[in-house]
Amino acid sequence: MTDREKKIAEIEVRELLEGKRIMLSMTFHEASKELLAELDRERKENQKLREELNEAQQLFVESTIKLANEMQRHQKAENELRRDFDEELEQFRKERDKLIEGLRWYAEGWIDSRDEGQRAREILEEIGVTVE
Repeated sequence: MTDREKKIAEIEVRELLEGKRIMLSMTFHEASKELLAELDRERKENQKLREELNEAQQLFVESTIKLANEMQRHQKAENELRRDFDEELEQFRKERDKLIEGLRWYAEGWIDSRDEGQRAREILEEIGVTVE
């Protein structure tokens, strides 16, 4: 009920209580028109709010899909980097093991006149070290 309607109802009640004749400020037809107009305004506002809600929901879904795709792309890139890192780490471990093997070979005194350091040169060559 609008402020105007409340005021009219208040006046009508007051007049009734004072024993005065009540005069209706609006006919039933006019009141019905007013109520129908208000109902129409509320329906339009409700429709507008539903449309805004639908737009917000669509935006949310689109944003969520974009975020999920972005996360998937980053996860894939991270997995590729991890795989490359693991491969490189494995290569470093192999080279380290060969260096250790070469050092142990020398440390154990396996150099003899027949070999003349050939095995050490082979190990160094395997890990990419040039030997002169």
